[in-house]
Amino acid sequence: MDNGTTITEFRKDFDKLVKKHGWNYKGKRGWRTCVIYDTNLRTAHAAGKWHKIQETKKDRPYLQYVTVDDERAREQHQEWDGTQPQG
Repeated sequence: MDNGTTITEFRKDFDKLVKKHGWNYKGKRGWRTCVIYDTNLRTAHAAGKWHKIQETKKDRPYLQYVTVDDERAREQHQEWDGTQPQG
């Protein structure tokens, strides 16, 4: 994320890739690029957080699975609620 780009820069690069590979996509360019950019940004953020958890898990073994605890939580996820990873 430190070396990330703006959505405007991402769209320029995206346009080049689409043209280079002859890709087609459904939906309007603004919508499509916003979804991809946002997904990439959130994934990078989550990867950074996970990396930090892995670095500190020996000193801070507090990772715990927690659901929202409502009717939308799937049965398997309800079973995981409150558990800690093994290993």
